[in-house]
Amino acid sequence: MKAIARATTVPWFDVEMRKMLELSKPALDWLAEKDSRHWSRAYFKSDSKCDMLMNNLCEAFNRSIMDAIDKLILTILERIRLYIMLLMAGRRVLCEKWHGQVGPRIKKILEKNKGKAQWCIPKATGQNRFEVMHHSGRNFAIDLKTHSCSCHAWDLNGIPCLHACAAISWFHGNLEDFCDAVYKKDAYLRAYEPMIMPMTSQDQWMKINLPPLLPPKYHKQPGRLKKTRKQAFDDLNNLLIHISFLGMTFF
Repeated sequence: MKAIARATTVPWFDVEMRKMLELSKPALDWLAEKDSRHWSRAYFKSDSKCDMLMNNLCEAFNRSIMDAIDKLILTILERIRLYIMLLMAGRRVLCEKWHGQVGPRIKKILEKNKGKAQWCIPKATGQNRFEVMHHSGRNFAIDLKTHSCSCHAWDLNGIPCLHACAAISWFHGNLEDFCDAVYKKDAYLRAYEPMIMPMTSQDQWMKINLPPLLPPKYHKQPGRLKKTRKQAFDDLNNLLIHISFLGMTFF
Protein backbone atom coordinates (compact mmCIF):
# COMPACT_ATOMS: atom_id res chain seq x y z
CA MET A 1 0.00 0.00 0.00
CA LYS A 2 2.81 2.41 0.86
CA ALA A 3 4.54 1.74 -2.43
CA ILE A 4 1.32 2.36 -4.37
CA ALA A 5 0.68 5.65 -2.59
CA ARG A 6 4.26 6.86 -3.10
CA ALA A 7 4.48 5.96 -6.79
CA THR A 8 4.93 9.21 -8.72
CA THR A 9 4.05 7.99 -12.22
CA VAL A 10 1.06 6.09 -13.54
CA PRO A 11 3.14 3.18 -14.95
CA TRP A 12 4.82 2.69 -11.56
CA PHE A 13 1.40 2.93 -9.92
CA ASP A 14 0.09 0.15 -12.18
CA VAL A 15 3.09 -2.06 -11.39
CA GLU A 16 2.53 -1.78 -7.64
CA MET A 17 -1.20 -2.41 -8.08
CA ARG A 18 -0.42 -5.66 -9.90
CA LYS A 19 1.81 -6.66 -6.99
CA MET A 20 -1.11 -6.17 -4.62
CA LEU A 21 -3.29 -8.26 -6.91
CA GLU A 22 -0.83 -11.13 -6.49
CA LEU A 23 -1.16 -10.79 -2.71
CA SER A 24 -4.91 -10.35 -2.36
CA LYS A 25 -7.64 -9.57 -4.87
CA PRO A 26 -10.15 -8.48 -2.15
CA ALA A 27 -7.62 -5.94 -0.90
CA LEU A 28 -7.13 -4.62 -4.44
CA ASP A 29 -10.90 -4.41 -5.03
CA TRP A 30 -11.33 -2.46 -1.79
CA LEU A 31 -8.54 -0.06 -2.77
CA ALA A 32 -9.78 0.35 -6.35
CA GLU A 33 -13.02 1.85 -5.01
CA LYS A 34 -11.04 4.82 -3.62
CA ASP A 35 -10.38 7.81 -5.88
CA SER A 36 -6.66 7.65 -6.68
CA ARG A 37 -6.47 11.44 -6.95
CA HIS A 38 -6.89 11.68 -3.18
CA TRP A 39 -4.21 9.27 -1.97
CA SER A 40 -1.62 8.44 -4.67
CA ARG A 41 1.12 10.78 -5.84
CA ALA A 42 0.82 9.41 -9.36
CA TYR A 43 -2.51 11.22 -9.75
CA PHE A 44 -1.79 14.36 -7.70
CA LYS A 45 -1.95 17.70 -9.50
CA SER A 46 1.33 19.59 -9.73
CA ASP A 47 -0.13 23.08 -9.18
CA SER A 48 0.16 23.15 -5.38
CA LYS A 49 3.75 21.84 -5.23
CA CYS A 50 2.87 19.44 -2.44
CA ASP A 51 3.22 15.66 -2.35
CA MET A 52 2.11 15.07 1.24
CA LEU A 53 0.07 11.90 1.76
CA MET A 54 -1.27 12.69 5.23
CA ASN A 55 -2.88 15.76 6.80
CA ASN A 56 -0.14 16.43 9.32
CA LEU A 57 -0.95 20.14 9.46
CA CYS A 58 -4.26 19.62 11.27
CA GLU A 59 -2.74 16.97 13.52
CA ALA A 60 0.07 19.32 14.55
CA PHE A 61 -2.35 22.16 15.29
CA ASN A 62 -4.64 19.95 17.36
CA ARG A 63 -1.66 18.74 19.37
CA SER A 64 -0.48 22.30 20.04
CA ILE A 65 -3.81 23.30 21.64
CA MET A 66 -4.38 20.00 23.45
CA ASP A 67 -4.16 21.61 26.89
CA ALA A 68 -6.89 24.14 26.04
CA ILE A 69 -9.63 22.15 24.34
CA ASP A 70 -11.41 21.36 27.60
CA LYS A 71 -11.40 24.99 28.78
CA LEU A 72 -14.00 27.73 28.37
CA ILE A 73 -14.56 29.15 24.89
CA LEU A 74 -12.89 32.46 25.72
CA THR A 75 -9.89 30.66 27.17
CA ILE A 76 -9.57 28.46 24.09
CA LEU A 77 -9.69 31.44 21.74
CA GLU A 78 -7.12 33.30 23.82
CA ARG A 79 -4.75 30.29 23.77
CA ILE A 80 -5.12 29.99 19.99
CA ARG A 81 -4.53 33.73 19.52
CA LEU A 82 -1.38 33.64 21.64
CA TYR A 83 -0.09 30.51 19.90
CA ILE A 84 -0.55 31.97 16.39
CA MET A 85 0.87 35.35 17.44
CA LEU A 86 4.10 33.80 18.75
CA LEU A 87 4.32 31.36 15.84
CA MET A 88 4.07 34.10 13.20
CA ALA A 89 6.58 36.31 14.99
CA GLY A 90 9.04 33.44 15.50
CA ARG A 91 8.86 32.36 11.87
CA ARG A 92 9.58 35.90 10.68
CA VAL A 93 12.71 36.05 12.86
CA LEU A 94 13.95 32.64 11.71
CA CYS A 95 13.34 33.42 8.06
CA GLU A 96 15.46 36.56 8.28
CA LYS A 97 18.36 34.38 9.42
CA TRP A 98 18.29 32.15 6.34
CA HIS A 99 21.60 31.85 4.51
CA GLY A 100 20.59 31.44 0.90
CA GLN A 101 17.36 31.42 -1.07
CA VAL A 102 15.66 28.51 0.71
CA GLY A 103 15.27 27.35 4.30
CA PRO A 104 17.27 24.69 6.18
CA ARG A 105 14.72 21.92 5.59
CA ILE A 106 14.78 22.40 1.81
CA LYS A 107 18.58 22.54 1.87
CA LYS A 108 18.69 19.15 3.57
CA ILE A 109 16.45 17.68 0.88
CA LEU A 110 18.65 19.16 -1.85
CA GLU A 111 21.79 17.75 -0.24
CA LYS A 112 20.15 14.33 0.03
CA ASN A 113 19.08 14.38 -3.63
CA LYS A 114 22.52 15.66 -4.65
CA GLY A 115 24.12 12.70 -2.91
CA LYS A 116 21.84 10.25 -4.70
CA ALA A 117 22.57 12.01 -8.01
CA GLN A 118 26.07 10.50 -7.97
CA TRP A 119 24.46 7.31 -9.26
CA CYS A 120 23.15 9.13 -12.34
CA ILE A 121 24.81 9.97 -15.66
CA PRO A 122 23.40 13.15 -17.30
CA LYS A 123 23.56 13.62 -21.06
CA ALA A 124 22.81 17.07 -22.49
CA THR A 125 20.55 17.12 -25.56
CA GLY A 126 20.27 20.91 -25.99
CA GLN A 127 17.79 23.66 -25.08
CA ASN A 128 18.11 22.96 -21.33
CA ARG A 129 17.05 19.35 -21.79
CA PHE A 130 18.86 16.29 -20.48
CA GLU A 131 18.55 12.54 -20.58
CA VAL A 132 19.67 11.08 -17.25
CA MET A 133 20.58 7.42 -16.90
CA HIS A 134 20.18 5.94 -13.42
CA HIS A 135 22.34 3.03 -12.23
CA SER A 136 19.16 0.91 -12.11
CA GLY A 137 19.01 1.12 -15.91
CA ARG A 138 16.10 3.56 -16.07
CA ASN A 139 16.34 6.73 -18.19
CA PHE A 140 14.64 10.00 -17.31
CA ALA A 141 13.91 13.09 -19.41
CA ILE A 142 14.70 16.44 -17.74
CA ASP A 143 13.55 19.90 -18.85
CA LEU A 144 15.28 22.57 -16.76
CA LYS A 145 13.28 25.37 -18.37
CA THR A 146 9.90 24.01 -17.25
CA HIS A 147 11.28 22.41 -14.04
CA SER A 148 10.03 19.01 -15.07
CA CYS A 149 11.27 15.43 -14.80
CA SER A 150 9.66 12.31 -16.21
CA CYS A 151 9.72 10.75 -12.72
CA HIS A 152 7.15 13.47 -11.83
CA ALA A 153 8.70 14.10 -8.40
CA TRP A 154 10.10 17.53 -9.32
CA ASP A 155 6.75 18.50 -10.83
CA LEU A 156 4.89 17.52 -7.66
CA ASN A 157 6.89 19.21 -4.90
CA GLY A 158 8.89 21.86 -6.76
CA ILE A 159 12.22 20.59 -5.37
CA PRO A 160 14.78 19.21 -7.88
CA CYS A 161 14.76 15.42 -7.74
CA LEU A 162 17.95 13.37 -7.88
CA HIS A 163 17.77 13.19 -11.71
CA ALA A 164 17.38 16.97 -11.96
CA CYS A 165 20.25 17.45 -9.49
CA ALA A 166 22.47 15.36 -11.75
CA ALA A 167 21.56 17.49 -14.76
CA ILE A 168 22.07 20.77 -12.86
CA SER A 169 25.41 19.60 -11.49
CA TRP A 170 26.54 18.83 -15.06
CA PHE A 171 26.99 22.57 -15.71
CA HIS A 172 27.75 23.43 -12.04
CA GLY A 173 24.43 25.21 -11.54
CA ASN A 174 22.98 26.32 -8.21
CA LEU A 175 20.31 23.87 -7.06
CA GLU A 176 18.46 26.57 -5.09
CA ASP A 177 17.84 28.53 -8.30
CA PHE A 178 15.72 25.64 -9.58
CA CYS A 179 13.49 25.34 -6.51
CA ASP A 180 9.94 26.57 -6.89
CA ALA A 181 9.18 30.14 -5.78
CA VAL A 182 7.02 28.88 -2.89
CA TYR A 183 10.18 27.78 -1.08
CA LYS A 184 12.08 31.03 -1.55
CA LYS A 185 12.72 33.53 1.22
CA ASP A 186 10.45 36.19 -0.30
CA ALA A 187 7.47 33.82 -0.33
CA TYR A 188 7.99 32.85 3.33
CA LEU A 189 8.26 36.49 4.40
CA ARG A 190 5.03 37.33 2.56
CA ALA A 191 3.29 34.38 4.23
CA TYR A 192 4.29 35.43 7.75
CA GLU A 193 4.17 39.19 7.20
CA PRO A 194 0.67 39.64 8.74
CA MET A 195 0.86 39.89 12.50
CA ILE A 196 -1.57 39.22 15.33
CA MET A 197 -1.86 42.49 17.23
CA PRO A 198 -1.13 42.42 20.99
CA MET A 199 -4.07 42.63 23.40
CA THR A 200 -4.59 43.70 26.96
CA SER A 201 -5.84 41.42 29.72
CA GLN A 202 -9.58 40.93 30.23
CA ASP A 203 -9.79 43.36 33.17
CA GLN A 204 -8.96 46.23 30.78
CA TRP A 205 -11.61 45.43 28.19
CA MET A 206 -14.36 47.93 27.50
CA LYS A 207 -17.62 47.18 29.30
CA ILE A 208 -20.76 46.91 27.20
CA ASN A 209 -24.41 46.81 28.20
CA LEU A 210 -25.24 43.60 26.41
CA PRO A 211 -26.33 40.41 28.16
CA PRO A 212 -23.46 38.00 28.82
CA LEU A 213 -22.88 35.21 26.34
CA LEU A 214 -23.92 31.97 27.99
CA PRO A 215 -22.53 28.57 27.04
CA PRO A 216 -24.85 26.06 25.36
CA LYS A 217 -26.67 23.57 27.53
CA TYR A 218 -24.45 20.62 28.16
CA HIS A 219 -25.12 17.21 29.59
CA LYS A 220 -22.03 15.47 30.87
CA GLN A 221 -21.63 12.09 29.29
CA PRO A 222 -20.45 9.09 31.32
CA GLY A 223 -16.80 8.17 31.16
CA ARG A 224 -13.59 10.12 30.85
CA LEU A 225 -13.43 13.08 28.47
CA LYS A 226 -11.65 12.12 25.23
CA LYS A 227 -9.18 14.58 23.75
CA THR A 228 -7.98 12.58 20.77
CA ARG A 229 -9.65 12.90 17.39
CA LYS A 230 -11.96 10.10 16.34
CA GLN A 231 -10.75 8.77 13.01
CA ALA A 232 -13.21 7.85 10.27
CA PHE A 233 -13.48 4.25 9.14
CA ASP A 234 -12.18 5.07 5.67
CA ASP A 235 -9.31 7.20 6.97
CA LEU A 236 -6.27 6.28 4.89
CA ASN A 237 -4.12 6.53 8.01
CA ASN A 238 -5.83 3.33 9.15
CA LEU A 239 -5.65 1.66 5.77
CA LEU A 240 -3.25 -1.07 6.85
CA ILE A 241 -5.49 -1.89 9.80
CA HIS A 242 -8.53 -2.22 7.58
CA ILE A 243 -6.71 -4.39 5.05
CA SER A 244 -5.57 -6.66 7.87
CA PHE A 245 -9.22 -7.63 8.37
CA LEU A 246 -9.06 -9.11 4.90
CA GLY A 247 -6.49 -11.59 6.12
CA MET A 248 -3.40 -9.76 4.86
CA THR A 249 -0.31 -8.76 6.85
CA PHE A 250 2.06 -6.11 5.51
CA PHE A 251 5.62 -5.58 6.70
